[in-house]
Amino acid sequence: AVVPSRSAETYGLAAAEAMAAGVPVVASRVGALGELVPEDALVPPGDAAALAAAISTHRNDRAAGERALVIARERAGPDAVAAALEAVYAPLEQGI
Repeated sequence: AVVPSRSAETYGLAAAEAMAAGVPVVASRVGALGELVPEDALVPPGDAAALAAAISTHRNDRAAGERALVIARERAGPDAVAAALEAVYAPLEQGI
């Protein structure tokens, strides 16, 4: 999947959904995409040559797809999201 954003993504849902399906993602290093997409698949925003090179590197790369799935589960899976929400709401329940 290609996510060539030119402005800050607050989450990068398209990238997360592709990764959760085991699809390798190439994306612009902008906004939250840098926290989700593997470093070797990030390119400067607006750099068409770097984007094309990254696409060539990652297309049909089964191992990259498997790594994407693992990352999606670790960073955006139900257990990760539940733990993050608990960390936010637990202090509120305790009156902090």
